[in-house]
Amino acid sequence: MVKKILLSISLFLILIFLYGCNNQYTISFESNGGTTVDVISDDYNVSISEPTAPTKTGYTFGGWYSDSELT
Repeated sequence: MVKKILLSISLFLILIFLYGCNNQYTISFESNGGTTVDVISDDYNVSISEPTAPTKTGYTFGGWYSDSELT
């Protein structure tokens, strides 16, 4: 019984370690009804280029924001 518990704990810790080794990130964009902006997935410490700004008839793109309040 103790061996099963230790094996389970060991497997759990290995999975946590492997999950933490993910050195990539994904950035998705909400264009608020404008054209779709492609998702960016890349490695950490890699420079990325600013994506093409979305367009929407009657609107002017005002910049990129990190929150829904656009501050």
